[in-house]
Amino acid sequence: MASFGWWFSSGKLDDQWAMEQLEASLRIAGKSEIDRNVVERLAALTPSYPVAAVRCFRLMVQGAQEDWRVPYWSEPAKSLLSTALRSGNEEATRDARVLINQLAARGYLDFKQLLDESFEGGED
Repeated sequence: MASFGWWFSSGKLDDQWAMEQLEASLRIAGKSEIDRNVVERLAALTPSYPVAAVRCFRLMVQGAQEDWRVPYWSEPAKSLLSTALRSGNEEATRDARVLINQLAARGYLDFKQLLDESFEGGED
């Protein structure tokens, strides 16, 4: 199931179907191959699918067994979470805030700045 990351990252599949299948594969495998590419693709799809993108990223964070994984995803992950915070979708915003706090609790404090930035920018 983790190998679905290759298919997801290709961008050749219907976006909604690919998001649904990625979530299913992450629920089963707990991880994805070429995970950085998967997070980059999730970040690109966040404007259209903010709730699903945050949900999939949360599953990836929960499945990350090596301490270096989350920092390795940092750049696209911050883009994903920032976009979700500004999406105007209450569920996506709430879930992104919860995930950022969970990341900070695990020691990834650089994600906390996203919450500060979302408050500084106000509601769009």
